[in-house]
Parts: sequence; structure tokens; C-alpha cells
Amino acid sequence: MRIVTKPPLMPELIYEELYNGRSNDFTGSACESLTTGWLKLLSRNVAMPDVDQGEDVWIEMNDEIVKAQVKKVVYKPTEKRYKFNFQNTARTLTPKQIKYFYHIFVTPHRFLMWEFPSSIINLTEEGTFVESATVTLDKQIETSTDTYIDYRKYLIVEMYSPYLIKKNKHFFFPPFEDYVE
Repeated sequence: MRIVTKPPLMPELIYEELYNGRSNDFTGSACESLTTGWLKLLSRNVAMPDVDQGEDVWIEMNDEIVKAQVKKVVYKPTEKRYKFNFQNTARTLTPKQIKYFYHIFVTPHRFLMWEFPSSIINLTEEGTFVESATVTLDKQIETSTDTYIDYRKYLIVEMYSPYLIKKNKHFFFPPFEDYVE
């Protein structure tokens, strides 16, 4: 086992993102719409089943239809960490059903989307996906290489508002470091 230091993937949340009074009632379906829209922009043919039986999106890939689950990433303010769910409350999902997970973290000032192949997600003893993973995205961390999923590797969309960039210049424009050869 080797311990590695990972830099933050994104800047910390700003006040306007934490306390904007928006409801979570709409974010689940908004995440599904954002996912299908971006997949179409990436030239992927997608469809949403009329009846949700555990698959949120069907995607044409390599001449076959694969099924995917769309999940919103939830910020846990007491832990200052982000929760990536892999199960839903209605059904227990397995790798046989789901080939990809799309996780969306969206606020009025940022939009991030991850595409995880289901093959990298840990399973329970029963062969179902673990319930969730809670991770740190906005701070430097030290972690074991044995258990770490490289969230940067699976990030396929990353967008920030100009306002957030101005508030986090140190993150987006770090000082240039001189070096000697």
C-alpha cells in the first residue's frame, strides 16, 4: 500500500452555492436532463425509458445499447465532503444491469459530470454495488493507492461561472513557480 497526495479537484464552495435557497426536489430530473444533453453534444445517441426500472439512460455505444444510472452528487456540509451514490432506494442495482454511472454536481456557479464504468465500483458480498462513496473534492488529501478512485480521470465535463473563477483566482491561476534545471 502506498499513500499519495492528491490536489483538490475543484475550488471550495462559495457562500452563494451553499445558501441559495434552491430546492433539491428538481435537481434529480435536472441532472438526468443535463446528462442526456451533454451525451448528445458528445455525439452519443441516448434515450430515457418511460418507466424507471433502475436504468435512467440508455446509450448507444459500439453498436450496442448500454444502460446507465444518473446520480446527483450531494455535498455533506457537516463532513465537508461529497457523497456519490451508487444505489437507489427503490431497487438494488448490479453490474449486470448498469454499465455506467453518471454523477452530476451542479450549483448556479459550477457544473461537473463524471462517467464511471460500473466495473470500477466496489461490490457488496451479494454482488450489488456499494451504497455510496463519500470523498473530498475541494481540498488536498492523502490517500491509499489501493482504495482510491481517481475522480479526475473520470471527470468528463467541468464548467465554472466567471463569478466563481474571480472568487477563486488562486485555484484557477496558481502563481508561476520558477525552477532551476
